[in-house]
Amino acid sequence: MTDQLPNRAIDNDALEKETMRRVIWRILPFLVVSYLVSIIDRGNIGMAALQMNEDLGLSKAAFGFASSLYFVAYFIFEVPSNLAMQKVGARLWIPRIMISWGVVSMCMALVQNTTSLYIVRFLLGAAEAGFFPGVVLYSYLVDPVTLPCAHHCLFYGGHSAG
Repeated sequence: MTDQLPNRAIDNDALEKETMRRVIWRILPFLVVSYLVSIIDRGNIGMAALQMNEDLGLSKAAFGFASSLYFVAYFIFEVPSNLAMQKVGARLWIPRIMISWGVVSMCMALVQNTTSLYIVRFLLGAAEAGFFPGVVLYSYLVDPVTLPCAHHCLFYGGHSAG
């Protein structure tokens, strides 16, 4: 009877490792692609500036201010977003971030003047604020000991690809 206990423990450890490996390989590619889209989204305004500045009549200073509003909102809402994620759970909070981020990104097409550009860029930063730190926190919540290093290597790889 005592011989069965160590074997059972080994089987449970192997089962847990295999389960975690499968879960991570289902989640991680989606998160990497999402992060890559996030990086592209941050730089989109620079590409849009080629035509947008002329269409909206933006000066260089107004364009710079609009670009910086994203990061101001990101900075302000990053910690509250992660506190909310801890309270609500990553299962609901990360999709909420991505849906609101997508809706605000689509609203960029509706920008007609400098004020609306300022508002949408600020809202975009607020909507996306908790994504990156939320994914880092989520990886620690899934497995705080063995997997976060591998997660971060692959996740940051998405940043390098962008």
